Amino acid sequence: MSDLQCPSIVVLIAAESIVRDDGRRVLAGRRLAAVFVAAPIAADPDARAAAARLAVASACTFEVMADVVDGATLRAGVDDLSDLYRGETVAVVASADMIGDVLGRAQAEEEPVAVAIDSSGWTVLGPGAR
Repeated sequence: MSDLQCPSIVVLIAAESIVRDDGRRVLAGRRLAAVFVAAPIAADPDARAAAARLAVASACTFEVMADVVDGATLRAGVDDLSDLYRGETVAVVASADMIGDVLGRAQAEEEPVAVAIDSSGWTVLGPGAR
């Protein structure tokens, strides 16, 4: 049976890359409902500032995910966000290692990865937000 609601799109952005380009190049043309940042990343002033600039540029809210400290808590946090943002796109900034853990990949993910989440689970749409 198919899901009657639109999936949430979550763009997972490595903190290492957002500091380089503020995420603007990656998310060009994509409307964001919110930008979230994992707690360890929020503790880094440069990464936190870059994520906040992305939120300002996208005219959306910015929030720290205080309970997100590793891959397991990142997955749970993203699942919670997907319920709140059905049919919308949000960005989540975490470490490349945390993103790799969430995606079940041995290699850390430095390129942003878009994921569609609905009642069927996670579907990796690929690198970037397109």
